[in-house]
Amino acid sequence: MRGAELRRFGRLGLFVGFGLEAGLAQDGSVSLFLEAERQIAAARCNDPTLGQISFRELVDVFAEQAAALVAGGVDLIWIETMSDLTEIRAAIEGVRRVAPGIPIIATMTFDTRGRTMMGVTPEQAVEGLAAWGADAIGGNCGNGPDEIMPVISRMRAVAPDVILVAKSNAGMPELIDMRAVYRASPETMAAAAVEMQAAGARIVGACCGSTPGHLRAMNAALRAGREVEQ
Repeated sequence: MRGAELRRFGRLGLFVGFGLEAGLAQDGSVSLFLEAERQIAAARCNDPTLGQISFRELVDVFAEQAAALVAGGVDLIWIETMSDLTEIRAAIEGVRRVAPGIPIIATMTFDTRGRTMMGVTPEQAVEGLAAWGADAIGGNCGNGPDEIMPVISRMRAVAPDVILVAKSNAGMPELIDMRAVYRASPETMAAAAVEMQAAGARIVGACCGSTPGHLRAMNAALRAGREVEQ
């Protein structure tokens, strides 16, 4: 059944923003996923400044990528860091063309005063992505964990039955000695993980600037919360 694997993750799904995804299921077991991210430049068909491409051409491009990933044995496709509904719909259609049954996680970046840079609201995103067949929906990247909390809350308010995903950056990067430094510590992200869960996220993760230390701290915080509930 499509999405059945995702539904094992309930409130304690943990993901980090690298190529290989490690997910902690509710029963404590760990599953590995190969993450398939969008790897082409934004090419919105309604914005001539970003290149002229039709919706069908976009679908073809994403289908080609998905076919290669599926042939390589991925467990799911994660479409992320999107800002335009037309583009992310094309990505979903491309995946479904070549792999109708594979689970899809679809997340957008709400880094412009609660909207994506193309003006999409969390409500528009969750309603559209659910209608187009994404199995889990949410936000990723952006300006840090504080930004993603209201995104998840707003999505949950209009789509309480959707599996929601919160995967924020570890803060905003600062250039120090020619190196990008992210200020959110593992402890900060651990506290944020608990808040993300409370806001309604059932898959919680960490994107840019995150490390194994961040995930260990988030894991411990979520496990502690589960033990208190029990």
